Amino acid sequence: MHEEMTRDYRSALLIMLGAVGLVLLIACATVANLLLASAATRQKEVAIRMALGASRRRIASQLLTESVLLSLAGGALGLLLASWGIDLLKAYGPAGVPRVGNVSRATPVQHDVARHICRRCTRACDGGTLRGDELFSELAHA
Repeated sequence: MHEEMTRDYRSALLIMLGAVGLVLLIACATVANLLLASAATRQKEVAIRMALGASRRRIASQLLTESVLLSLAGGALGLLLASWGIDLLKAYGPAGVPRVGNVSRATPVQHDVARHICRRCTRACDGGTLRGDELFSELAHA
């Protein structure tokens, strides 16, 4: 049954999968490059913080917290764009594609986990009371 439904679209879907994978690879390489460039420009700041008495753990915690918050913001933006993309696909997608109307967003469990992570990150940003190691333990228990 699966073969029968996807027979006409299999090659197009595989090409799209490859294209999306390539775009994802390029995006990951770009983000890694930007993080490396950011770390290189912050060497002086880190040296000053260490000279003022900040521990390595505190500096690493701050840098990791900033990276996690950036990645969560990027993930939230990605979810928003995916949501819009699904709506566009449903509205303007080809009529002959099987099960296009069954495409949906994340499940309620995924929404609950995302909501929990956003609350913890908001607490970290607003009050500044959540240290990096606490943030990671909160994320691990989400």
